[in-house]
Amino acid sequence: IIGEIFKKSSNDLNNKNIKDENTYSIMNEANLLTELTKIIGEIDYAETNNEKETIRIQVEKIKSIKDLLPANRKIDEIIFHVNESNEKSKEIISILLLRAFSLLNEDYIKVQELENMLIRLESEN
Repeated sequence: IIGEIFKKSSNDLNNKNIKDENTYSIMNEANLLTELTKIIGEIDYAETNNEKETIRIQVEKIKSIKDLLPANRKIDEIIFHVNESNEKSKEIISILLLRAFSLLNEDYIKVQELENMLIRLESEN
């Protein structure tokens, strides 16, 4: 019985992931980046409460969104820093999100400012 319950919840999770991916596939880039911002907030909250499973699920959502965005949005770096889970990483994630929105809005001056901030942050030990 326990195995069946586990299998059912696992199937529900898989169905939810498929539903998320379908929802994401019809969103435009602005909505995807907004969704990504919301997911990052949920991860921060889950970290405060040490909810490892919630974090894992949210990271899977980020990976689904990543596949729908241009590579230069640096979503892989966001995923890396989510897994690092420290204050510096949180700051880097914020900058990367702003950078992605700035690229979307073709604000290349802002993109360059954010790139410079990232370089400074990453060079600090």
